[in-house]
Amino acid sequence: METSGHRSFFQDLRLREVNGFRVKKRPYMSNDSQEYDLIGAVAVEHRGEPSPPMALSFCKTNKNAHILALADEGGYITLFNTRQRFLDLNSYQKNAEKAKISEWIAHDNAIFDLCWTQDDANILTASGDQSIKIWDTQRQKCIRALMGHTGSIKSISCHPTNQDLVVSGSRDGSFAVWDTRCSDATYQKLCALPTSVIHEAHTSLGRRRCRRGKAESMSITSVLYLKDEISVATAGAVDSVIKLWDTRHLKAPVTHSCPNSESSSEEKRLHGISSLSQDLNGVFLTASCMDHR
Repeated sequence: METSGHRSFFQDLRLREVNGFRVKKRPYMSNDSQEYDLIGAVAVEHRGEPSPPMALSFCKTNKNAHILALADEGGYITLFNTRQRFLDLNSYQKNAEKAKISEWIAHDNAIFDLCWTQDDANILTASGDQSIKIWDTQRQKCIRALMGHTGSIKSISCHPTNQDLVVSGSRDGSFAVWDTRCSDATYQKLCALPTSVIHEAHTSLGRRRCRRGKAESMSITSVLYLKDEISVATAGAVDSVIKLWDTRHLKAPVTHSCPNSESSSEEKRLHGISSLSQDLNGVFLTASCMDHR
C-alpha cells in the first residue's frame, strides 16, 4: 500500500548502512598550479586594520552569480563584483576598492557563516553575538533578527525550496529550525523565535568533561538542509558523527554515521567535523573532518 506525501531521504537509506556505501572514484584533480590562473585577490581590512575572512558565498541567481559576499572577523559584510578586471595582481588593497560594491557593519562580533536568500534580495548572517540577522542588501538594513541561541552561531543553512525556513547550529550544543515569517510581538515583528530547538544534539549521555571545556565539546559546527526538503544533517566539534534528522519529528535523529568507524584501535581518537555539503542531486553527503580527511 502506497502512502501519499513526501518520501523521506531516510526511507532510501534505511535498507543500507551509511558507512557501507562506497563512493565512486572521482576524476583526478592535478596539483599542478600551472593549470589554474589567478585572476585577482583582494585585501580585507577596515580603517587600515586587516580582518580575517570567515565566510564566503556567491549569489544564487544567474543574473547575480558574479557577486560575492564576504563576512569577516570584524562583523563586516562586503559585496564584491568578481567580473572586475585587476590590472595589478599585487595590489590587494586597490583591487578591493575597485571591486567593492558595498560594505556595512552587520554585527559587533565575528560572522561565522552567511547565506543568500529570497532570490538574492536578502542575506542571512550568523554571528558570535548569538544572533542571526536578515539583511536587505540594497539598503544594508536589518529587517529581522533570529534570537534564541545562547552561544556563538557557527553555521546556517536555508531550505532548498522554501527560503523562509532556516536551520542553525551553535556553540551552545543546539541546532534550531526557524520560520522567518513568524515574529515575536514583543519586538514589534523585528525578532523571530525558533520553531524547534534540539539541545545537546551531539552530546552523549556518558560524556566526560574534556580539557577544552564543556562548550567546545558540545559545539555544533555545521548544519545542512538536505535536498529531500524535510531532513537536516548536523555535525559536532569533537564526536566525529554526522546525524540525520527528520524535521517532522525532531525528538531523536533517524540515523547517524561516524567517518572514523573503520579506523584501527590506534586511530580511534574522535575528531570534529568542520563542514558538510551535498551534491546537486542529493545523492552524496560529504564532510570535512579535522583529522585531515
